[in-house]
Amino acid sequence: MDLAEFESVFGDLYQQLEYEEGSGTSPAMTVPSGATDPCIYCTNVYLGIDPLETDLGTQLASNHGLDVTQSAAEIDLTDVSESELESWAEFSGEFAAQATDTGLDLSDTAYIDETSDLYVKYPDGAQLAVVDDHLAPATRDPDTIIELLPIDPQDLEYFKSFMDHYLRCQIRDSFVEMGVHPPEVFQVIGMGRFMAARGYDYIDFYPEFHNPNAEAFH
Repeated sequence: MDLAEFESVFGDLYQQLEYEEGSGTSPAMTVPSGATDPCIYCTNVYLGIDPLETDLGTQLASNHGLDVTQSAAEIDLTDVSESELESWAEFSGEFAAQATDTGLDLSDTAYIDETSDLYVKYPDGAQLAVVDDHLAPATRDPDTIIELLPIDPQDLEYFKSFMDHYLRCQIRDSFVEMGVHPPEVFQVIGMGRFMAARGYDYIDFYPEFHNPNAEAFH
């Protein structure tokens, strides 16, 4: 993801953190009156899979006479004909079936399909509670949720690097919760999911993966 694409996805979060830190001129959202101080800024992230990034997808699309010069993320299905929609539906079904049958690795085909509006959470006992509920109903659960306390995002390039590390920490948390030692690329120290960090604080057998001074992987 280049810097321009990153800004289009996480620009509102960057704007809000920049405002909280004191260098921004306007917030991206108005913090609800019931929010704690500091509050936790959140956005839901939904991933997509681009089958045209695979040889299988390209071949199947060609078989159905579909345009393979664009990525799946760039195709607006509201602009295609009914017959094309039927072809895309048939293509999608065939791709899903064959990808499942062959165990096709789709890790390199994922992209951020959309993100929700910013909203706010606060700690409520052992859980996080949502302060306001202004989000439009989603058709599916998010693939991950960004949960950040106010930080200094510095410039956009730094914030992009920060988010890369933060998301690696989230993936680390998922492996740890499954009882699996994280692969080397996810053996990172730092704050990931908020509730995972609470577990590291209160459950003795967990190393403090969220503590920047921890030596959990040494």
